[in-house]
Amino acid sequence: SEESEESEESEESEESEEEGAGDEGDEWGDDDEEEEAPIGHQHVQSSYRGDILSERKPTGCGVSVDKFEDLRSKQVIVFTYHGEHRLVEGQVCRHGSGVRTRNDDGTREAGQWQHGRLHGLGEQRNGRGDVVRGTFETGGSFGLGHAFTEGNPAPFISGFLEVDDDGNICARLGSSIPAGHDNAVSAALDRAAEIAAVGQQVVTMGMRMGWDGMGTWDEMGIGMGMGWGWGWG
Repeated sequence: SEESEESEESEESEESEEEGAGDEGDEWGDDDEEEEAPIGHQHVQSSYRGDILSERKPTGCGVSVDKFEDLRSKQVIVFTYHGEHRLVEGQVCRHGSGVRTRNDDGTREAGQWQHGRLHGLGEQRNGRGDVVRGTFETGGSFGLGHAFTEGNPAPFISGFLEVDDDGNICARLGSSIPAGHDNAVSAALDRAAEIAAVGQQVVTMGMRMGWDGMGTWDEMGIGMGMGWGWGWG
């Protein structure tokens, strides 16, 4: 009957909506609005590999890669993130604890993430060895913390950090670091390193089970029920 056919179609639709990004190296599009491209580059590809994510289990651990291409030279810059991810409106984003690195200059971001951005406790290191460690606010802007140069741990700026009109980091007058803040940041960085290692282990386990390389959406499909559980404290 027509009613039974409509019921079957509804059930199939619900099942397909519950399928998420799988651990077979799924690509989730070339126009992720969350990604900020380096100057002169455009975002060309994103991929994720790790725990299967779905509406029922939207969070998991794994590795995601973002590629940006220079519009002139066609040189590709690759950002690799190891850690916790979350499925948001069909998109896989960095969310939780983890570490992100850039392949060409050694830039590194570690700590707590929300919706693809460093947000909360963590640190940023650029290719020159400049480090900002502390609290990051929406969009990666600075909050309470320290700025220093790698190899010289004595901070040259401490307090509520801001960026002036010339792009220089400065501290708001009268601001100070509350007791316990630095210890909380250190704990968040330790947590990010631990979870980043778990993300790599999840992928390594999958490759040992027979998944060759990163794969693609078309080659592997999505949500094929080939995930596995992985716990952490």
